[in-house]
Amino acid sequence: MSLGARLALFYACYFVVLGVQVPYLPLWLAHRGLGEAEIGVLLAACVFVRLLTPLWGGHADRLDRRRSLVRALCGFALLACTLYLPARGFWPLLGVALLFSLALSAILPLAESMAVLADRQGRARYGPIRTLGSVAFLITALAVGPLLEGAGVSRLVALLLGAVALTLLAALALPEVQAGARALPAARGRAPATLLLRSVPFRWFLLATAAAQGSHATLHASASLHWQSRGIAESQIAILWGIGVAVEIALFTWGGAAMRRLGALRLSTLAGVAVLVRWSVTAATDEFAILCGSQALHGLTYGAAHLAAMRFLGTAVPAACASTAQTLYSALSLGAAVGCAGLVSSALVAHHVEWGILAMAALGAVCLFATWRLRRCWREGRVLVLDGENAP
Repeated sequence: MSLGARLALFYACYFVVLGVQVPYLPLWLAHRGLGEAEIGVLLAACVFVRLLTPLWGGHADRLDRRRSLVRALCGFALLACTLYLPARGFWPLLGVALLFSLALSAILPLAESMAVLADRQGRARYGPIRTLGSVAFLITALAVGPLLEGAGVSRLVALLLGAVALTLLAALALPEVQAGARALPAARGRAPATLLLRSVPFRWFLLATAAAQGSHATLHASASLHWQSRGIAESQIAILWGIGVAVEIALFTWGGAAMRRLGALRLSTLAGVAVLVRWSVTAATDEFAILCGSQALHGLTYGAAHLAAMRFLGTAVPAACASTAQTLYSALSLGAAVGCAGLVSSALVAHHVEWGILAMAALGAVCLFATWRLRRCWREGRVLVLDGENAP
């Protein structure tokens, strides 16, 4: 089996886990007796765990090895997931969720660095690999909704355990992908993470992606419960999630051509505009048909923002710190930003759900501003200069 096929298989299994967890874990937590505010706090806390992922990225870059870390984290995730079975009450459930997220949140950025490095070396194409992950998420999300309607939400953890076990098996088949580049100069003892965070373009990149990705906080924490409370069935909720991912799949399938034509900066601009439109429409209606249309914008609010990030990380970041950059993106743009947005959203949702959704729309303006600032200090495709030296 080729390098690209093994990476694609792993992505598929990992995104099956997400297809079970992301749309339906809030429903399972509510079944276990947690309120909307408690669920929002729990999910936001889990997102903050991503702040630890740069430790794994730095270790992977120093050794120039990523496969063994991914395997170990998959095994830990499987053990942590079993603890969901006996957990009851907010604090036990929070503890289990944090352990599970500690492993799960570090797996994808390490795999992403492997896929982006393989693409950079001409050994695989990132777009098709990531597409298979999105397809797996879509199929899983569509299948699990009707299944839970018939079997009950209590079966969710059993499904999650099976998905994590498959991911561990796929991790055992992963190849090693090395950067094969000389290390960055450790000027004055600075770590690669420090060098990256001192880069002005990298900081504007993080802010732009943080705003776009953080705008999904209300969707993840409250949308399923909100739609359910308005009389939308679990099968229709599955369709709403599926529509967004279907458009995302289309973008990833033809994303390589889009990235070459548009580049990271234009894709990021598209994402910012879509954030403004999508969440404004979502806050204004509960009509299923209109919600289907707004969910289709997920292809831009998430997909375009993610492709912009992968384009920037794949061309602007030195190969010797690829995993560090991916984990910083995961920790700050997908972690801290989403966690902070989730806490704000939970506080607003406790008073009025639409307020929380509109707050996410405002993040579109932040994304557009940060993209404009990035455009002023970085030229498309240019490798970042870190601490005065050009990277390999």
